[in-house]
Amino acid sequence: MAYDSAWNLIQDYTFPGSSLPAAWTPYTGGPWGTGAGISVSGGVLNLETDSTGTYDAGVRTNASWTYGRWEISATVDQDSHNLTGPAVLLWPVSQAWPLEVEIDIAECQSGTRGFTAQTVHYGKTDISPVYLPNVTEVNSVAFNGSLPHVYAVEWVPDGITFWIDGYPVNQLVGPAALIPQTPHFLGLQFGLNVYTGSPSTATNIGLHVSEVKVFDGSGQPANVPNRFTMAGGTRHRWK
Repeated sequence: MAYDSAWNLIQDYTFPGSSLPAAWTPYTGGPWGTGAGISVSGGVLNLETDSTGTYDAGVRTNASWTYGRWEISATVDQDSHNLTGPAVLLWPVSQAWPLEVEIDIAECQSGTRGFTAQTVHYGKTDISPVYLPNVTEVNSVAFNGSLPHVYAVEWVPDGITFWIDGYPVNQLVGPAALIPQTPHFLGLQFGLNVYTGSPSTATNIGLHVSEVKVFDGSGQPANVPNRFTMAGGTRHRWK
């Protein structure tokens, strides 16, 4: 991987056996909350939906972190009807969204999985009217998400950098007031595409995760200097 080796690996989540490891908690209630689509087999966590949209799946880590690096090794099944999608994200423990920032590491809303979006939802009302609740910064990268990939994000006090397969694809840099500074869970979810809200005719398609790594950012600098060469993505600097 082409990142700074000073990151310290603190957790390596794998999925042995046939049940969800104790370090993870299924979502309950709301979107992705039925839990019926969660299974583990062959060393892979499967988060799936059915042909009528009556079940979907989401899990989160029991642990939470402020700053660090996360790597998620995953594949996403294609959906010819374009009605389902995965999300890999960091979600605030406080649940105070959108006032607390949501960091979407990968969302493949295209049924072909022909691109992935990295998104930051933030809503700092204390600095309005420049930034209003749930303002979104988005970058999309064209690639084949149905193949195995490693999605990653680095989060430090003044910036967020997104990676795919060891290459940085997007970087958001700005004042510390615009970067989350509170604990976040890692969430993995798959279900109906929130932009369509309709069931898919595909059966048992989903997000398949083989490994999740978490790195401690305590030894990293407090900023993210422009030291990256973007690989097909963009760098956005907040102003």
